[in-house]
Amino acid sequence: MAQKIVKVVVPVTDIWAKPDFESSRISQAVFGEKAEVLKRKQKYLYVRCEDGYRGWLNGAHVIGLRTDRPLHAQSIVRVPVAEVYSTPKAKTVSGRLSFGSRIEYDQKLSGMLRLIDADGWIKESDLRLKKPPHISARAIITALKMFLGIPYLWGGKSGFGLDCSGLVQIVYGFYGYDLPRDSKDQRNKGRRVTRRNLKPGDLIFSPGHVAVYIGKGSIIHASLKAGGVKIESIDSRSELYREDIDKKIIEMRRVI
Repeated sequence: MAQKIVKVVVPVTDIWAKPDFESSRISQAVFGEKAEVLKRKQKYLYVRCEDGYRGWLNGAHVIGLRTDRPLHAQSIVRVPVAEVYSTPKAKTVSGRLSFGSRIEYDQKLSGMLRLIDADGWIKESDLRLKKPPHISARAIITALKMFLGIPYLWGGKSGFGLDCSGLVQIVYGFYGYDLPRDSKDQRNKGRRVTRRNLKPGDLIFSPGHVAVYIGKGSIIHASLKAGGVKIESIDSRSELYREDIDKKIIEMRRVI
């Protein structure tokens, strides 16, 4: 079939291993993300996502990207979940968009922006209107901490639920560090460091898992055991100690 680029027009759509919603969720794509359609099967599309990941999604959750459409101002959601309002008075919530959602807008009124491809208005303060001038480990850790308490979801990579590598990918990607979807592939990025010279922002890998070092023995990660995004520790003296991670560390990488 001819190459076709589509754009996600729902808050988040699941990427499945097979063209069946009962198969394994392997990833997700959020509002505004683009994907290349490789083949179709009934209502499902087999796509290559922006990060190169391939899988099946529901064709009803995307629209074809029009090349003849006029250009509009664009931005990206910078908070875990941004509320969409039915009017610029921001009284009635009509929907929600995840961190990383790419939006277009055509009108600005009193700190509110009118969305295109989504019926409603969003707060300008919930968006990143320009790329941060300086990217630091501190900024990334601050962003990671916004997700504390967000539930764990296998294959998730949105503000509604995420897994360990999904959290790392979307936050580092927001700041310009493009990392693969899976932790096994994230291990190939950056350079190897030792425990002795760990710095905040470094990635800590154990089998099938990735966490971010935030200093003083602490880590932040999306953990199935913890039920979501949580700060824990690889310091045996800490009350938050995770021996199951500490004893199985296989690599530490620096990507910043």
